[in-house]
Amino acid sequence: VLGKAPQGGNLTTYKELCSLASDLNQPEILYSFMQLANNNANWNTKLGAAFGLKSISGVAKVKMQPYLSKIVPRLYRYKYDPTPKIQNSMIAIWDSVVIDNKETMELYYWEILEDVTTNLTHTEWRTRIACCLAIRDLLKRPTGLRLRSTEPRTSSSVERMETDTSVPEPELKQLWAQLFRVMDDFHEGTREAAEGTAKQVAKLCVVSVSCDHGKSGTSVSSSILPFLLETGVTHQVAEIRQLSLRTVSEMIDSSGQLIHPHLSALIPCLLKATGELDSSKLSMLSTMMSGQSGTQEVVDSVRAEAAKSHYTMETLIKCIKYIDYETLEKTTPAVLDLIKSSVILGTKIATAHFVCLISVHLSKDMTPLIGKYLSACLVALSDRNTVVRKYYATAIGHLIGSAKESTVVSLFKKLNNLYFEDQAGKSRSIV
Repeated sequence: VLGKAPQGGNLTTYKELCSLASDLNQPEILYSFMQLANNNANWNTKLGAAFGLKSISGVAKVKMQPYLSKIVPRLYRYKYDPTPKIQNSMIAIWDSVVIDNKETMELYYWEILEDVTTNLTHTEWRTRIACCLAIRDLLKRPTGLRLRSTEPRTSSSVERMETDTSVPEPELKQLWAQLFRVMDDFHEGTREAAEGTAKQVAKLCVVSVSCDHGKSGTSVSSSILPFLLETGVTHQVAEIRQLSLRTVSEMIDSSGQLIHPHLSALIPCLLKATGELDSSKLSMLSTMMSGQSGTQEVVDSVRAEAAKSHYTMETLIKCIKYIDYETLEKTTPAVLDLIKSSVILGTKIATAHFVCLISVHLSKDMTPLIGKYLSACLVALSDRNTVVRKYYATAIGHLIGSAKESTVVSLFKKLNNLYFEDQAGKSRSIV
């Protein structure tokens, strides 16, 4: 039977090469290969089938030139098949078709990247692994990460970018999205390969966003940073969360002042993530101790300290020095919304801590916005959690130092009313 070994096993290499020949729209190549496979018993093996196409490619090399844009990406991916015999066979075919390896990879770089990115979610696990390994080698370039935004816009590039015109590097964003999906794969080997590839891509991105790269660095950060914040930082898979947070943190270190345009989106996201990454065990213990106020306060104090020392807060602290009044003004609505509406203890604590940090950093420059922050923090003083009330009381203390005299007088009137109107007494000690 064509495509079967004498023992009845599947000839994976043979099937893939037939598919490749068929994609060329060259029936004579496919028919010649089938005839060779049927007439020669030595070619009814994986290695034999591979070298069968190799000999055909040598004869039809001139005819195959117009179809190299289809052949090269497929062969490049096949070279990294986790099965050694298939891998060796494909490398031999690649060497017979490709004259200059480096020149060919540069010429068909975007076609190869599109093929391996698309097939990262292929139904066969070995294809997914092959794509992960292929991406690692493809991105290893002496000049660093190749960017679409730095190249002349051709008709083919415009057509590909139609999938996501909102970012300057759509291929890079799509690559991250696909890698996240494969990092959550059911196959362990695939997950490990994807994680290794994602770490390499992260390193390349960190280097690319360096302040030394100027406009190209801004293109990379504006393409992947929002995605990492929206999808990666709060992802349900721990490995993806850790990688995303580490990448964002290193991007901030590398990009320096170039991170400035993204701060208004970065800050609220990190504040939310701090709460969402709160320890579920401590949260459950706090709920169980709700009838014992003293014990619950101790547990919540531990949770609060953990939130302040979380990696998300360490990343946020790195951003503080780049925040100016204009940035804070843009960020304020989201931050105030978190103060007033968040129900997660970690986010409440992180937001209160952020208010303290930013009030110290901007000091008097923050004066026009202090009234809004004091009003929001005053609402938080009525929170049912004692630890939250204490943290927002501390935040109010920091804000008062830069407030107008009229604002301070108004605040004390409100605090006075809160003290005498609080029948339950939960806010009196805080006031």
